[in-house]
Amino acid sequence: MGKDQFPRMSGEYAGVSCHQGTSKPFMITIHQTQSGDAEGAARYLKTRPDGSCHYVIDSHKGFKCAEDDAILCHVGGQNTGNIGIELAGYSTWTARTWRSSSNRRMVAYAAWLTARKMRQHDIPASFALEPARLPANRFDFGGVTTHRSLSLKYRTSTHTDPGLGFPKKRFRKLVRFYKANPSVRRPVSMREIRRHG
Repeated sequence: MGKDQFPRMSGEYAGVSCHQGTSKPFMITIHQTQSGDAEGAARYLKTRPDGSCHYVIDSHKGFKCAEDDAILCHVGGQNTGNIGIELAGYSTWTARTWRSSSNRRMVAYAAWLTARKMRQHDIPASFALEPARLPANRFDFGGVTTHRSLSLKYRTSTHTDPGLGFPKKRFRKLVRFYKANPSVRRPVSMREIRRHG
């Protein structure tokens, strides 16, 4: 694997405590850990009785905590068929913080992983990265959303991660690029995305 490629997922912290059966995935929810690195968050989630997710990543490490079809505890009332991807960091991050080189790489890694899971499970290419884009009935949505959007739309949680600074437009473009170019496993620039049409 080239040094610039995204890291392979580690299973070191697999086997979360909060697990509620299995279901075919039809949506993906993006979260933030409210902590500084993926490994610490994955270690914590392994034993947390009331919270869990499928993947935890930062700019240089990724951890798979459960199988994709596992019903975990990452979104209040909407965990069935929902893959949770946690990005290291804080919901208070500004747009400027997200533009750092390491965070841009993490966003690209999250987009690559999201695209891979969409292809693998035939998850609809629908993006609800703002609350207004979610349907009135929370069980009618299939696609990619954020914990913040779900919380604000359906009032099932007080969590608002990732915060307002999260680069939604860039993330969406990256997901579409990686979904259309499955052989690419590295960060790409917006210029390269435009070149691919």
